[in-house]
Amino acid sequence: MAQRDYVRLLEVQPRLGAGLSASERPEAWRLVVAPVVTLAPGQWDAGELRRILGGCAPFGCMAAEGLIAHDLELSGRAATYLLGRGDILAPSVTASRNLPVHRFFSAADPVRVAMLDKTLLAVTQRWPAIAGALLVEVVRQSERVAVHQLISQIPRADYRILALLWHLADRWGRPEPTGIVVPLAMGHEAIGRLVGSRRPTVSSALGRLADRNLVSRLANGTWLLDPESHRLLEGSRPTAPAPGIRLLGADDCDDDPAGDPVEPVELVRAVNGRPRGTAGGARDAPRERARRRPLHRPATRSRG
Repeated sequence: MAQRDYVRLLEVQPRLGAGLSASERPEAWRLVVAPVVTLAPGQWDAGELRRILGGCAPFGCMAAEGLIAHDLELSGRAATYLLGRGDILAPSVTASRNLPVHRFFSAADPVRVAMLDKTLLAVTQRWPAIAGALLVEVVRQSERVAVHQLISQIPRADYRILALLWHLADRWGRPEPTGIVVPLAMGHEAIGRLVGSRRPTVSSALGRLADRNLVSRLANGTWLLDPESHRLLEGSRPTAPAPGIRLLGADDCDDDPAGDPVEPVELVRAVNGRPRGTAGGARDAPRERARRRPLHRPATRSRG
């Protein structure tokens, strides 16, 4: 059951007031508020979360208190990233217009979510610096997701886990005499969803890290990092520039997020509706046979 209250956004995310003058700050602190919904522990798909929030967040929501796991599933695999205090979430936004991506949100403890509604529009007209700061926070969040994606590209599972824990420590870590505590109680399966590995691979990798006293699990389920362990992740910079990626035919692209989604069947019809000569004619026969082969084949060796 969701309970509604109000919260001060500058208390949830103090950086929203970074561009305010000393004279503006007290009044903004008092007036920049948002309705907040308290969610009991549970799991919701995007549609369920929209119904729970009651359509009161036309511009999205801000996590005000607690931790929310955002899970995405595709082709039998799942990925998770974590949303904490000050992060923006928008259950109404479609994850992909053409891929069958399933989105879920979950919380192990009660969480509070602030609604970004028309009140926010009014205060940003009075204090435009708050709107600018909000955009910066969205960019900051997207950069964290990009780093998370980068971590998933590390070949070794033990180094991926080590990088993940340091990535999480950037936000939630605290120094202790024994090392850096990452106060997130999560098991091997949860870590696997965060780094793109199966549970047995995670268990083996954590065992190797523990043998070297780089990572250890505390009695309450949280994690302890050796303060010097991040040096293992230092490597030489790539000497070759990244290959250039160009967007061709940009005038024909529909990248308007507010437009109607293009369903996969519509894309297929668009291709099949072309004259035979434009798609390659007989040359497409081998491609068509290859396309009809099963996508999943037994793997001889799985990636750790």
